[in-house]
Amino acid sequence: MQLLHELIERVAATAPDTPYFHYQGETFTYGRTQEISQRLARALAGAGVRPGDRVAVMISNRPELIPCYFACWKLGAIIVPLNTRYQRREAAHALEHSGSVAFICESRYFPIVEPLCRKDHLHDHTVLIDAKLNGLTDFPDWEDFLAGAPEEIEWPEVTLETPTNFMYTSGSTAMPKGVLHCHRTFWEMARILNEYMVSPQIGTGGALLPACYIGALLYLVMNAAYMGKDFVLIHDKNIDEFLAAVPKYQITYTVLLPTDLINLLEHPKFRETDWSSLLWVGAGGDKVPVDAQHDFQEVTGLEVTEIYGMSEFGHVIGNEPYGPKHYGTMGKEVAGVSCELRADDGKTLVPDGEIGNLWVKSPAHMLEYWNNPQATRETIVDDWLNTGDQATRDAEGYYSFVGRSKLIIVHGGSNISPQQVEEVIDHHPAVSSCCVVGVPDRKYGETVMAWVVLHGYPGAPPTPDDIILYARQRIAHYKCPERVVFLEKMPYTPSGKMDRQGLKRRAAEEFGNA
Repeated sequence: MQLLHELIERVAATAPDTPYFHYQGETFTYGRTQEISQRLARALAGAGVRPGDRVAVMISNRPELIPCYFACWKLGAIIVPLNTRYQRREAAHALEHSGSVAFICESRYFPIVEPLCRKDHLHDHTVLIDAKLNGLTDFPDWEDFLAGAPEEIEWPEVTLETPTNFMYTSGSTAMPKGVLHCHRTFWEMARILNEYMVSPQIGTGGALLPACYIGALLYLVMNAAYMGKDFVLIHDKNIDEFLAAVPKYQITYTVLLPTDLINLLEHPKFRETDWSSLLWVGAGGDKVPVDAQHDFQEVTGLEVTEIYGMSEFGHVIGNEPYGPKHYGTMGKEVAGVSCELRADDGKTLVPDGEIGNLWVKSPAHMLEYWNNPQATRETIVDDWLNTGDQATRDAEGYYSFVGRSKLIIVHGGSNISPQQVEEVIDHHPAVSSCCVVGVPDRKYGETVMAWVVLHGYPGAPPTPDDIILYARQRIAHYKCPERVVFLEKMPYTPSGKMDRQGLKRRAAEEFGNA
């Protein structure tokens, strides 16, 4: 077991010219990545960042993001990658909740976060990528910040238990929770995944997913470093760029969301691409349509491997990586991980064939939800983690995803809290109440829909499009409803609670296309 930053240090020390990642035709070797990471770590230390401090980053798939991880890990700091689709309210929550003392931001997102960067400690500790290119002079540019790094610092002691990062993931509460990991748990993630995927033929990976999410961070950034191999970093989910990279770099594996899989299938160049180098394609984050898996195999000759994992513990369930698949299932629990299906009491095991709540025990499971002891206690019980997902298991041990016992909507692999969306819509002066639900959708897994009750309002009543626009101006667009339906009155259960399940069923019946 090694510290995470040592993954690239070991290769840089013995074979510095080995390619680590490629970006739009440019290759970054292990030696070059190590040098940038070390310089960034020294620059952050020079700016006052200390072990345990949080460093937020808001960067898309571009070369500056990768060294940020290794720099923070080397320094004993905790990196907090922000979703680049965040709007101001969400970004403010993440920056304030994490207590980040420094912020590295791609300048194209600066209009969203500018007021946040001009207050308190972030005023003096914000670094902008491409600041000069975009005429932003109030904050240090990335290149200048690196150039000003001290040549020597006293490196802090970092252990396997030193916290490394947390990613915000939506839960059943209105605001996302921060999933905290340390060197040990993230190393275990990489080990478990590598043992599952091990094959002498596995080489270059392709990172279509954003590397600020657990999918690309674990399956590509970390897995490549663990193996001493390379990967291709694709900018902004550019399908054309990805399709061109597959034969150019002889990509052997990638991991996709179901939405990405469908987008590939629908792309006009999909059938023209040479897929002969590809050995493994994992798909997860939500239920993967079986017909899409068959369509992919028909063209490429390669079966899609349905998998299951979470930010809380990485990879835990998967179909046989290189053998026949059990279509429609997530596969079996992987080596080193234990899964159980339990009844609602959290203790009683349910028999095969019946729906149960999925609990996982893994050496890679998170330390806690940052500054949220109640959610941590509810999620981790006796070293088992309650995923909040429901599944079934057949007699052969294959798990099938059923749904989410929590209220999360999963749109294109992204978790959306209905309460967060409702909180925004409820603030519209014409809205009396609203209920946000997920509607089954073949392409995205679920789309967001809002049932809305209006009250008296001076002026013309809003239209559904008005409500959607109101939400889009306040939260990330992918979280906003795609459909709004007005109700005369909101239905409630006998206990006086909003009848979410009834409205969800009605939405599925009237508008679903799964």
